[in-house]
Amino acid sequence: MSTSIITKTDEEAQKIYNLLKEKYPYITLLNANMIEFDQRLLIVPVYIAKGLEFDEIVIPMVDTNNYNSDYDRNLLYIACTRAMHKLTLTYHNKITDILSNINI
Repeated sequence: MSTSIITKTDEEAQKIYNLLKEKYPYITLLNANMIEFDQRLLIVPVYIAKGLEFDEIVIPMVDTNNYNSDYDRNLLYIACTRAMHKLTLTYHNKITDILSNINI
């Protein structure tokens, strides 16, 4: 089973990796130069995730501050469609308006 945390930016990916690496020693921060990696728990910036699929996806910070433009809509679409079985979105305060027309 593969689980991936897909972030909007490299900076967000690095920040989450730094927070989780001691508790989950098998976590991998994926970058564009990696060929082999442990697939149990990955942190992946969205631009690297395009074309990949994972059993479970977590997308953090899906709030109005982080996802608010048409470009962000495309990034969020790419991230959401990487999930084969389970998709979890997290947000603080208010979920992005991009998802306002979707029944969750």
